[in-house]
Amino acid sequence: MENMIWDARYELTALIMLILFLIFYQLQRSLPLKKNRVFMGMLVAELSCILWDLIASYISTWHMRYPTWMLEISNMLYFFFLISVYYLFSAYCRCTARERAADPILRWWQLRVPIWFAIAVLISNPWTKAIYDVSRENGYVRGWMYYYWLPAILILYTVISLAFVLYYRKYLSIREKGGLYAFVICTMLTSMLQIYFFPYLLITNIGLSTGVAINYLAMQNPEFDKDRKTRNYNLEGFSRYTSEQLRMGKEFQCMAIGFANYKTLLSIYGSQKMDRLLNRIGIRLRNHYNHAVTFYIHNGRFVLVFPRHIQINPIEAELIAYFDRNFGLNKDVLQLNLRLAYLYADKQIKNPFDIGEILDMALDDACRKEIYQLKVVDDALMEKLYREREYNRALHDAIEKDHVEVFYQPIYDSKCELFTMAEALVRIRDPKLGLLFPDTFISIAEKDGTILSLGKIVFRKVCRFIREHDLDALGIQAIEVNLSPIQCRHRFLTEDYLKIAEEYGIDLNNIVFEITETATVGVDRMGKMMQQLQNAGARFALDDYGTGYSNMINVMSLPFYCIKIDKSLVWSYFHHEDWILPKFVRIFKDDSLTIVAEGAETKDMTDGLIEMGCDYVQGFYYSKPVEEKVFLEFLKSHNETRKE
Repeated sequence: MENMIWDARYELTALIMLILFLIFYQLQRSLPLKKNRVFMGMLVAELSCILWDLIASYISTWHMRYPTWMLEISNMLYFFFLISVYYLFSAYCRCTARERAADPILRWWQLRVPIWFAIAVLISNPWTKAIYDVSRENGYVRGWMYYYWLPAILILYTVISLAFVLYYRKYLSIREKGGLYAFVICTMLTSMLQIYFFPYLLITNIGLSTGVAINYLAMQNPEFDKDRKTRNYNLEGFSRYTSEQLRMGKEFQCMAIGFANYKTLLSIYGSQKMDRLLNRIGIRLRNHYNHAVTFYIHNGRFVLVFPRHIQINPIEAELIAYFDRNFGLNKDVLQLNLRLAYLYADKQIKNPFDIGEILDMALDDACRKEIYQLKVVDDALMEKLYREREYNRALHDAIEKDHVEVFYQPIYDSKCELFTMAEALVRIRDPKLGLLFPDTFISIAEKDGTILSLGKIVFRKVCRFIREHDLDALGIQAIEVNLSPIQCRHRFLTEDYLKIAEEYGIDLNNIVFEITETATVGVDRMGKMMQQLQNAGARFALDDYGTGYSNMINVMSLPFYCIKIDKSLVWSYFHHEDWILPKFVRIFKDDSLTIVAEGAETKDMTDGLIEMGCDYVQGFYYSKPVEEKVFLEFLKSHNETRKE
């Protein structure tokens, strides 16, 4: 065995690179996850490995100057931190897989068995001299087990790491898999080269450091978990953090923060100013509640996650006091209508991904109330969430398996005293839940985008109905089809609907598209879409007028021929709560617009609406929305009787 002399140029490069990298990573404030703590431990172990490698190499080179115990300890610490890096990387792979999969293929104790054995061999080395031998005469020389012990640990933990990556590959992105593979390649290549081919060239740690850097860029950058606007952790980070807490059996508290007037302020002041305000709020929450983990979810909503022992009442009072003031944005001054929702997360929560959704739902409920009231997540709200999950399942099944049905509600023409129009209304007939009404699934469809598919299915069924029945013989002049705001913003809406109409060979003169008030915000795009369909013969009605979104400018600038007054406005008038209805009718009649009044439930209401000047009346007084067969029987019975 010969005395070893080492070339440490690459080691010094790795040291400088890792120190800078460690400082940079520490300043970035990573999400407090076990995976991130393991990655931090890997950085510290790698830095320690480099330092002790340099120290051991220097002492071994000048072995005559130092006592044997220093040679022994310095080399032992180098090997300890080196095998620790190998172990920590496999632990990192396990944490990465554990975030996405329920059960890992190896338990922690199983993962630690190889390193326990390796450490036991290392500790016994002063007596066995199996890995290396040190003396003042010869310095450091490799032992007989060195060529088996170190490669065996490296290969074993590499195989374990690759097993995690390959077994859970469907849960990992291409970027994540690439980062993990890069670490394995860099580690194996440089370690094997130094062990077997260039024992004097210290290149193992440059490979490890390079692998760590690639892994950071691919999947460990703390910016991946942060929101750009507020610099707080984002929704994905919230899901990962809360999932891990529940998985580890830890209970915690969530305080969700939202603002009832956020959408209104956003439309008035624009995204740039509101983003600056959200950034200020994010800094305040992050700095003031340093014992909490702060997240920005979306749409001006934050969540503070506290340990279970923190008292929430003082925090609620502080938040109310902070937001009960005016906020300055350059020359503008605005006020935020604070809403709070609270959740105590314990073992009863079966699915950790429910937390974000249930807090969002709780804030929605809180924002619908006129005054502030802390919304506490209870069993009733959780049950509502699970019901919506079922509605979501039913919606997707209906689109996939054609469980969508179209019901028709006749509309009474006050001039000719016949039912000359009808509104097509969607229903879902689910085998498990039965008949579902739009209020149970339309909002879900708008959120996940399935409203586009659902709308086309409804339009197809209406077109089929028109093709199969003689509308003139039925006395029907037009059928109204609803378009949601999401559909109206879709750039292929016109093209898709014209193709469907052509496919069924129908004339769009028989179609009236109902557009809700919320859709009239984007006037330019809306006007272009309406003009294209109008050129094909379609007409347009403004639906749900009176719900608080549209204004007279929007109504007059778009080619509506008809205004449908929302039932809430009708009910308010006949319940003597509001007297504005006749004024609206006169204004629209003066502009030669057709008026349809919704929500007529009694004879007094229908008579009053007709006397007021409404051209059409729609409501349960005449008929509820009914199936196609029942609708045809209704028309045959009522229209033919009145004609006679």
